[in-house]
Amino acid sequence: MSDERFYLVKDGVSVCHFVYSGYPYPFEIYKDVTPPEPSRNISSELFNYLNKTLLSGIWNVTGEWPQMITEDSAGEITGNRVYVGRCFTTDLSGLGDADAYQYVIIRRGGTVTTLAHTYGGYRAAAEKLHECVRYSEDKKDAWLDGEAFGTFGCEAPPIRHAFPKFTVSFYGSPYNLAPFEDEKTFRGIVDFGTDEVPLNADWHDQDNVRRLRALIGRFYAEGVTARLYGASHPGDFDPLERPDKAEEYEGEIRGLVEAFGDLDGISQWGYWDEPDARDFNLCSFARACFRKYDPKKRPVYINLGPRAHTYGVQSFYSEFSRLVHPDYYCFDRYPFFMTERGAEMTDPYFYSNFELQRAFAVDNGVDHGAILAAIRVGADPARSDITPQFMRWQTNLLAAYGCRYVEYYVYYHVHSYSILGGNNEPTWRWELCRETTRYLKSVFSLLGDHRLEAVFHLPDLDGRYDLDVIPYHGWRKIGRIIGCDAILSFYDGGITVVTDKRADEFDGGGHDILLTGFEPSEWFDPDKRALVPIGECPAAEASEEGLRLHLEPASQYIFR
Repeated sequence: MSDERFYLVKDGVSVCHFVYSGYPYPFEIYKDVTPPEPSRNISSELFNYLNKTLLSGIWNVTGEWPQMITEDSAGEITGNRVYVGRCFTTDLSGLGDADAYQYVIIRRGGTVTTLAHTYGGYRAAAEKLHECVRYSEDKKDAWLDGEAFGTFGCEAPPIRHAFPKFTVSFYGSPYNLAPFEDEKTFRGIVDFGTDEVPLNADWHDQDNVRRLRALIGRFYAEGVTARLYGASHPGDFDPLERPDKAEEYEGEIRGLVEAFGDLDGISQWGYWDEPDARDFNLCSFARACFRKYDPKKRPVYINLGPRAHTYGVQSFYSEFSRLVHPDYYCFDRYPFFMTERGAEMTDPYFYSNFELQRAFAVDNGVDHGAILAAIRVGADPARSDITPQFMRWQTNLLAAYGCRYVEYYVYYHVHSYSILGGNNEPTWRWELCRETTRYLKSVFSLLGDHRLEAVFHLPDLDGRYDLDVIPYHGWRKIGRIIGCDAILSFYDGGITVVTDKRADEFDGGGHDILLTGFEPSEWFDPDKRALVPIGECPAAEASEEGLRLHLEPASQYIFR
């Protein structure tokens, strides 16, 4: 650490600009979108926090309020700069090896830059800057001392796993269309590779309770648990405003738990799919009721839905975290932009949701997962149906972002293009998803006990980045990476996951990337479920520069 002073105020005059890049969402694309409540966003929260701490602290002493400018206008100013938030236009090289549980503050000449991987990390960096401002006795100078610079750990809580292992589930109970005793439906669920099956219960009907308890027991004997529904949300009301309805609803939850809560075969309580922000008090109340009556304190299922395209999405997650304290995070974001118009399959917001959810999972010490599309996603079935590459591209992202839970949408016969067809007959989608399930379980047999430390993106062919991702800036023993359209994920234990971002022919064909200075000794063979010598990897070629890797669309490679 350098003891040289980095001046913010000199002789009573501000000599530093604070460049705020937020946790940014490009707000200009939301001008035609009605924001949900609460409409403020986390970028604004961080901005206001900076004003109340770092900037106001300087103003209180010197009477000079430091200038806060945006990253876009930073090139027009002179003098010292402090970059706070996610920076894209600045050079990120040399920012150290901070992982998702750390932040870094570095000085390079007249520039101070922060780097973090979560909102909690950005706030911790702002707090550190505030703590390290020093003032002269005559109150005319303010500076950052050497203690401000370096890599620091965040106060990340230990992870409370909602899922003891990587868990495969699906959306929609096929028993809506079949009796509990239907052997074909039962065997298909087990053979699919399912770890958890959603089931609907009517706890008021004692015959239904008896038959469902028997079915749950049969599944549990096969190693499959149940996500049990039976006290779904009762409509739009706030329990803080309607205690009479809250008391009635608490009785529904209590009845469900008393009817089934003694069973070991229940892994979580099914509750709400895609709540709005106005529903968060009810979600919080329901979760508290389940924990009150359930002796096993099992998780409560609340799926947040697709929010990355929405103005205020960060506040949506922030309020959900603050009010509900969820057992884990889950979202569905189907890439419906795989269209018949001959455009790209990938949805630019798909990565945003993974980035956002991963960040909140780290800050709150919980698991996260996603619901993936296993249906046709466009109007023209000849050009918009799922393919093996499409499914692999989706499932690869679970490993790229350290998910611990996946659902497939949709299993039961609700569409003419679901995983099951009429009479609950498996379709070719069933076979395809079973294969991706086998791949996921193979991969997570290695990754399941490791912590994901950082996720970086390479640019696309035009040198651009997807929304809200962190550009690669170097990581530990790996130097520059030459190439595009890939995600780099770094787990502890020296594990590196390289994920191709191209999903089909509209995104482009096969391509190479060069990882300079990268010399792994092993490659994870998903067929063998084992690490084997790097020389056995068919897509990797070692050279003096590093490792050259050939990526075909929707490919993924894991090295150690």
